[in-house]
Formats: sequence, C-alpha cells, structure tokens
Amino acid sequence: DRDVTGVQTCALPISEAMYLPMAMHTLINQAFIECPDFDRLVIIEHDMLPPIDGLERMAEYGEEHDIVGTMYFKHDYPYHVMSWMQVQPPYYSPLTAEITKQMVDNPALYEVDAVAMGFTAIRRQVFENWDPNIPMWDPIPPLVGHDLHFCNQAKIQGFKVWVDSGIGSGHLTLVPIGYGHSQEALAESHPPRWNTEDGMECYNELANRER
Repeated sequence: DRDVTGVQTCALPISEAMYLPMAMHTLINQAFIECPDFDRLVIIEHDMLPPIDGLERMAEYGEEHDIVGTMYFKHDYPYHVMSWMQVQPPYYSPLTAEITKQMVDNPALYEVDAVAMGFTAIRRQVFENWDPNIPMWDPIPPLVGHDLHFCNQAKIQGFKVWVDSGIGSGHLTLVPIGYGHSQEALAESHPPRWNTEDGMECYNELANRER
C-alpha cells in the first residue's frame, strides 16, 4: 500500500508450516511480481499480533534503515527480545534486561546486529544489491536460523539492522508474550549485563546507538 508520503510498503504474511528459507525465497519473488514498485517489504509471521498502525509507522523509516525489526519477545522462558548483538562473533547474544528496559522506556530505533523476522521491514535495495554468490536465507554453519543468517550476511554486505522499540507486538502462544514476562524472567535468571569485556563494550556501544 502507498501512504501519504508516497512510500509503497508490501506486507506479506508467512507460515512456519514449510521450510522457512524456501518460504522466504518464494515470498520475496512473489513481492516483486505482485508489488513491482514496492519500497519496503514487511514480513508478518502467522503468530504475530502487530499494532494496528504498524505498517504506517514502518513506511516512515529513512533510507538508512535497511532492516528494522520490532519489539517482541520469545515464546520460551526467559522471554528474550527477538533481537541480538554479536558479543562474541560469529555467535549472537540476547539483549540483557537492562538494555531491554532502556529500549522500552525510551522508544526509538536502535541499531543492533540481528532481529527475527516476525514483524520486520526490509528495504527493497537489500534484495536488489544482495551478493548473488551468498545465499540469502539458507544458514551457513555455525549459524542456525534463517533470520540470524540473513542479518549476519546483510551486515557483512554493508546494510544496517535496527530494532524499533516503539512498535510493540504480541507473540502468540497460549497467551501473547510481552515485556512484563521478559523483565520478570530476566530479573530472576539473568545478569544485568554481559559478563565479558567484549560484551560490556558492545553494551556501551548499543547504549549510544539510539536514533
């Protein structure tokens, strides 16, 4: 759909009933066929409960916002935010309780290293300028998961990854998982910061990345 600013956003729901890398390839090809002039593609997975104005807000992102995930939480205890930092590359670490609280208390776009695809906006140029010799969605070991692989390769190719903490989405399980679940669980089970020197540098860098 094209908003008042002239930005065309193409939103595609996906189901986890099929092999996800194949599903993502299929959906992107479908987007270029059915919405050939789209500026930004939005992935909406079947278990997401996005806000009613989520698409309109995503259409306002700037050109520097190549890949933007939204604020939602993992199904499983301790309900981490579905965004990560590469504290010890190539592996990813979940955001700490302190960083999560900062993001929720100060809604903004924060640069991170990876986001899940649950409710995520991706600029057209990411697809058009992707290195054809690198698989877009099929994970390359030691990484697992199509979304971590995608974000990892995107950053290597010069794209930026963000999380928009101002767009909160429910993550449907028996009940929608949200911020309250995450903070309660992390307070019980998780240190307030990463316990490595690299992790603290990464934390301090993230704290300065608010835009």
